[in-house]
Amino acid sequence: MAILVGLLLSPSLGPLDAPRNSVDLDGHIHVPALPEARIPLPMLRGALAIKLPVTAMPRTLSAHLGGCYVDDYYHRIHAAPEKIDVGNLAAERGYNLYVWNACFTPTVMTALEANAAHGIYLTGADTLPSTYAPLLEKTYRVIVGVAGPAVIDERVVFHFDIGSPSVHIVGNRAVPTSFVPQRDVTETLEWKTDVIRTKASEQRIALRHAPRQTFTYKYWLDERQAARLRAMFHGWSHRVFALPVWTEGEYIGPVAKGATEIKVSTAHADYRVGAPVFIWQDDEANTLINVTAVSATGLTLEFPVAFEFTSAYVMPVRYAKSRGLNLTREASKRTVAEVEYWAFNGRDKFTDIKLPVYQKLPVLTDVMIHLGKHEEKIIREVATIDNEIGLIQTDPIFSHTDEHYTLSWEATNRADLWRIRQWLYSLKGRLKTFWLPTGSADLVLTQPVLAGSNIMQVRTISYSLYYTVRALQMVFRNGSIKYFTVTGSQMNGGIDNLLLSEPVTAVIMPGDVERISLMCIVRLDSDRVEIQHTENNTATIQIPAVSVPT
Repeated sequence: MAILVGLLLSPSLGPLDAPRNSVDLDGHIHVPALPEARIPLPMLRGALAIKLPVTAMPRTLSAHLGGCYVDDYYHRIHAAPEKIDVGNLAAERGYNLYVWNACFTPTVMTALEANAAHGIYLTGADTLPSTYAPLLEKTYRVIVGVAGPAVIDERVVFHFDIGSPSVHIVGNRAVPTSFVPQRDVTETLEWKTDVIRTKASEQRIALRHAPRQTFTYKYWLDERQAARLRAMFHGWSHRVFALPVWTEGEYIGPVAKGATEIKVSTAHADYRVGAPVFIWQDDEANTLINVTAVSATGLTLEFPVAFEFTSAYVMPVRYAKSRGLNLTREASKRTVAEVEYWAFNGRDKFTDIKLPVYQKLPVLTDVMIHLGKHEEKIIREVATIDNEIGLIQTDPIFSHTDEHYTLSWEATNRADLWRIRQWLYSLKGRLKTFWLPTGSADLVLTQPVLAGSNIMQVRTISYSLYYTVRALQMVFRNGSIKYFTVTGSQMNGGIDNLLLSEPVTAVIMPGDVERISLMCIVRLDSDRVEIQHTENNTATIQIPAVSVPT
């Protein structure tokens, strides 16, 4: 029997005897706390006797090996991603697939399954059978083409000797409408706002942050073109179209075969990364290619241009559905087709157009053109009680008088139209408010306003009788603009003495002032905005606006 000489040290029992340790460690001791006075335990010395072997336990126990992370993740083949949703497909798209042998021994891939007949192509595949070393990962490239069924529901399957992982590919194919519309295109932007009015104020809630965008195109077609368009809508009218935005198209001239970049100004067109771009020469020579990068001077394409263009246009593309096709066949064998498309990939993105700000709200200073007659309406909504026998009784519903205006523009170039469009996007329909000057000489200054004075004398309009607090825009002949707020007034003969909220900083002479216009806080009175595109990049817009309680 072996005899060992050992040394048994004193255990550290709670409370802990290490003064540098946190007192919180006392809570982790699994023995009852001893009194503060420690129990001395002298070291024991002596001989240790070992008696082996010991008698085996007479009972028989059954057990199983529990699962762990290794069993869940290893000893199999992984293919990632498990699912690819291509969304709406108008141009070829490529995706990386990753196949990993999560085994600690070699495995063999015996077959690869990709349905080329349905537009699914796989690149980077090895010669089969192919041996995967332990823990080896390989990358493949799957190309989803535009030729194939309208609904994409395919699988790429990797067959190994120990299993067959797959990648599920889903989506919808979209076909382009390659015919050129006439120049009179109607574009509609439509937000949705819930306006809740009370006696003295209102609350506005945006229900649709990005507007719905609608295009109405009118085509002039010959007999063959009409037959092609009729066939397209017969089989595809309920499906997704890749709609070229012709109102933002640009002539770019020749495009070489194999080109991966397009030189075009993108400042006033809504090109998007990941969305297709349409390169068009005629209704049969055209192509769609996805954009991977957008710069101020050009576009980077995902795939090279498949063939050469000698005289091409380029434009953004929206995914859209149609509301049906209307055809009118004329005696000259010309067919007039009209289609309304509604795009469903709108986005809420705009650039600040840097309007002046007064009291934290922008002031609309862009010159408006009154197309035809200019209409304004001032109304106080009332409830009417009329029994058709006696007097008619009326009672105001709101404490605010509504002032209705019509905002009108005629944009003669794309830069001006783009500026107006960005401003409309910033308003989000009826949601946001802004200052609107009347643009008229509402008040005429009769005396100079001295520096440090807050009294302005103007020709009377009986201001004190009809107005209370009102903002003013003062436009000077040198082009500068100042803003004031009138907090009170007093009529003296033919003069209104207006009390300004702040004194002026410099003398104002009547001869230096071109006009003084009243301003009010307004919002758009419609969530629907129509843009009428005509020839030579010209567009007209008319929008109703209404004052809001302040």
